[in-house]
Amino acid sequence: SLSQPPMSFQQPPMSHQQPSTSTNPSMNGAFSSLDQPPPTLNRMASQPNMQHQRLGSSSSSQAPTPSISRRASTSTGLVHPSLSSTPQKPNAPVNMLTQRNVVPGAPVKPPRPQMSDSYRRANTSSRIMRTTINGVPESSKLLKDCSLPLAVHIHPFADTVTVVNRHEIQRCRSCRTYINPFVHFSSNGTHWRCNLCQTVNEVPSNYDYDPVKGAVLERSKRPELNNASVEYVASMDYTLRPPQPCVHTFCIDVSAAAIENGMVSVVCSQILKDIDNIQGDSRTRVAIITFDDTISFHNLNAKLSQPQQLVMSDIDDPFLPHVPEDLLVSLQDSKKIISALLESLSKQPPKTRNCTLGSLLESVHLLMRGIGGRVAIFLSSLPTVGIEPLKKPKDLAAIDTAKEKEVLNSQTGFYKEFAMKGCRSHMSFDLFLFGIAFHDIATMSELAQYGAGSLQYYPLFSSKSKAETKKVKAEISTYLTRPLGLEAVMRLRTSKGISIDNYHGNFFVRSEDLLSLPTVNPDNSYTLQLKVNEKQTQQFSFLQVALLYTNSTGSRRIRVHTLALPVLTTPVAVFAHADQVALVSLLAKLGVDRAKTHKLQDARDAMQNFVVDCATAFRKTCAPNYPAGQFLLPEQLKLLPLYLNALMRHDAFRPGNSVDIDRRLYCMSKLKVLPIRYFLDFVYPRLYSLHNLEGNIGVKDEKNRLPMPVLEHLSSERLCAGGVHLLATSEALYMLVRSDVRPEVIADVFGVDDIAQLDPDMEKFPVVDGSDINSRIRNVLGGLRNLYPEYQRIHVIAETTAARTIFYKYMFDDRLNPFLSYFEFLSSLHREVAKNCK
Repeated sequence: SLSQPPMSFQQPPMSHQQPSTSTNPSMNGAFSSLDQPPPTLNRMASQPNMQHQRLGSSSSSQAPTPSISRRASTSTGLVHPSLSSTPQKPNAPVNMLTQRNVVPGAPVKPPRPQMSDSYRRANTSSRIMRTTINGVPESSKLLKDCSLPLAVHIHPFADTVTVVNRHEIQRCRSCRTYINPFVHFSSNGTHWRCNLCQTVNEVPSNYDYDPVKGAVLERSKRPELNNASVEYVASMDYTLRPPQPCVHTFCIDVSAAAIENGMVSVVCSQILKDIDNIQGDSRTRVAIITFDDTISFHNLNAKLSQPQQLVMSDIDDPFLPHVPEDLLVSLQDSKKIISALLESLSKQPPKTRNCTLGSLLESVHLLMRGIGGRVAIFLSSLPTVGIEPLKKPKDLAAIDTAKEKEVLNSQTGFYKEFAMKGCRSHMSFDLFLFGIAFHDIATMSELAQYGAGSLQYYPLFSSKSKAETKKVKAEISTYLTRPLGLEAVMRLRTSKGISIDNYHGNFFVRSEDLLSLPTVNPDNSYTLQLKVNEKQTQQFSFLQVALLYTNSTGSRRIRVHTLALPVLTTPVAVFAHADQVALVSLLAKLGVDRAKTHKLQDARDAMQNFVVDCATAFRKTCAPNYPAGQFLLPEQLKLLPLYLNALMRHDAFRPGNSVDIDRRLYCMSKLKVLPIRYFLDFVYPRLYSLHNLEGNIGVKDEKNRLPMPVLEHLSSERLCAGGVHLLATSEALYMLVRSDVRPEVIADVFGVDDIAQLDPDMEKFPVVDGSDINSRIRNVLGGLRNLYPEYQRIHVIAETTAARTIFYKYMFDDRLNPFLSYFEFLSSLHREVAKNCK
């Protein structure tokens, strides 16, 4: 299994600090999750008198056949079907071998924590903090007995939060916890007890005075006592230097490959289009650097009539060819000359097919090390010259061979070391890779991983493709205009007896519990594994995340999220609070680590062993008297085998060499940072039938909510004859048209007589006037696209074409060599559990 001894936190000095990826991950722990948005808690924040609500023993009765109702999701505007039959208890044993239909009609929500309604309303949303167990086992022994890992997925920029502007921020004098809805006031409100360390703190005499309104504010209405997620406007005490301006350095590959595939033209045109919407204020600064086998800086001084190109050809010893003030300029003052440069770049003829990246990075560091900022690198070629050139391996088809490690890991430590050096100068690195040529993402991704950045990969890109061009432009626009935090640090505080065991994500570990984030954005998340060192004696344990950052207008802010978790005292309660989606997300991250340090097969084996260990623990601790012929899991974890079976067949972990190596490494990189709200659709996509939309499906109601079709198992047996089916991943939308579909259906849906008449490079789904089903389908597509930050390109696939293999590879529940079907997978798990229970 993936279980390993706990990692050591004896951290080396910062210059040699280890990155976020552990080489010795642990999969033993426990998880929890919350999904309730934090509404106002109109009361004095105080500890409720709530006793443990222990879940009873499981019932042996089988769940009745459910009927379908509809449930609204206020967060997305989509309305999904839900089960309206009497719900099973979350810890009720389910015999998986008799469950033919386990996929719920609606997306899976986290388990409901056992706590009072006042706590639940005030708690941090599961969109921001979601744990693998929606509670904390009272001891490490209980956690081990249940064979579940404990971790928290943190998405600090997921939602907007209430802003609190106070001269003095109330914090615990002992552990520095920020005051929150779960503290307890005493002595007539003159003192408050910290909910993390139990230290009693004095309340300042002016605490109830609101300096903004100039009046006394009723304490029960204070936002920080009603919302577990708030953002403080920080004082100068939280600032070591003047607030950093937004700095954007665009590094654009102008080698022959980048010009021929149209990357230069598309990138420059989109930056130019969004130049007035780029994150920042009047202090925003911009630099544009182009590179091939030389590096060209551009003098963008506002006093010039046109930009000046300054070529640095000595790429083995980089330097700045001009004063930094003219290379990194005010966007407001030099907008005209910046626009002129962007318009001219796409017209330049190619000079060479070679390019350098290591030399470029050293040059950029010379330019930005005194101020920091965001570096965006647009690249179409493998850097083969200059500092630390890369080489294409002789054999890329090395998966499942002795050379597997060579292609899954970096060729050199230069990019990792440079990213950490840049991180210390408040620089982050975002990579945009274009074209099908080998990019060595195993090496390149370390820039984003250790430089707190992001990685985007467009292997199908060509400016000749209207659909792909639209996708690239949409995602570059999102990148330029999405909220941005600068020079950030993030710390997780925990109740006494809980500590951090491991980290996952793109950041730099500055100290044991402090993560350095030169930039932070809404599309990256962070995962911290936890361990229980001491018995939890309170009714609740707490986690508090504090993110200190500078926003794009130069205001220093502290975003605080506090999560209350009930303490669980029995295995029954632990399994009832387990969050299967959060668990699979953690297992994916640990699987990536295991694949790189060991083998892909080891990662897949560890995932399977995890389900076996979990089922064995559940049978031994919660259902020892059930017949041995049953493969039992708690109701709360009945989707775990389904999702892990899909994860093992995902492009990141699929055996053999059918998956391009860069695609495999890109998926691995994405699994490490993908927020949990997008994770499941990336691993187990949504399957809908579109040809039979009836009633109110696909028609918005008076509240602008959109009823959606029922979710289906990813199995070809769910594909109806003569049907049209939609597969929705977080990356793309695939529409399969069955070979025996009736001509009138094609005409109604697509507005053509024959599917062959459709443009394969579909930029926009066709509008068919007077067609009800066409209107419904367009609404469904639009609703799905609004769920994700990535632009989802539509691929219409006729079953009679070879492209059908793209759709059918996602039928994860079917048997496909070398994979077992989902039900065969369940049988193999059952045999292993039976051996363990003898």
